[in-house]
Amino acid sequence: GSGRSRRVFQLVMERILELLDQLASGPSEQEAAAVALRCAEAALLRWHSLSDGSAEVLRMQLGYLTHMTVERLESGSRELCLRSCAVLSAIATAEDNADTLACFYPGVCGGVVKLLLQGDFKLGAKVAVAACDVWRKWIERVLSDKANPSCEQAAPLTLSKLFLDFNRKAAGPPPTQRPAPTRRQSGGLPLVDRDAASLSETSAR
Repeated sequence: GSGRSRRVFQLVMERILELLDQLASGPSEQEAAAVALRCAEAALLRWHSLSDGSAEVLRMQLGYLTHMTVERLESGSRELCLRSCAVLSAIATAEDNADTLACFYPGVCGGVVKLLLQGDFKLGAKVAVAACDVWRKWIERVLSDKANPSCEQAAPLTLSKLFLDFNRKAAGPPPTQRPAPTRRQSGGLPLVDRDAASLSETSAR
């Protein structure tokens, strides 16, 4: 039933997270971690959309999975790095709430950038391509210029609007225009210049 389908992702993810948490960094453990990450990717793409997106436990599981996946980007294993990138891409695809993704955004981008800077990749290497794809996908999902349907603000929160608001604040308030000083005659009374239009309007009153 629908109720059971809504619980499948949480139950499966609970077992996957427990397994990933227990695995060490040895060769055999890395192979098992790659299999667990493959299962996590399948669960994200198949069952996440059916689960209760408002449940706090779901957000905690996504955060925990993201954290452990980013950690495995530093494993040095090509297979594990590719599996980790696939899971991070699946998280960005499956989770439609940009605010939830924004909570994990700094850690994900930091881990991906660290992988790209520390790795000695050849041009077109699969790990480098996968890491750049993850980086692109998270930037698009969190900082997209498209309207964010999960945003409850009156105006859509877009990247261009953020930059515009920042530039306005940096420029400060617009300068106020002071009225031109009134010229005075030698007697102390102000000298008022009137043109033909103002005289015609005054005479018609």
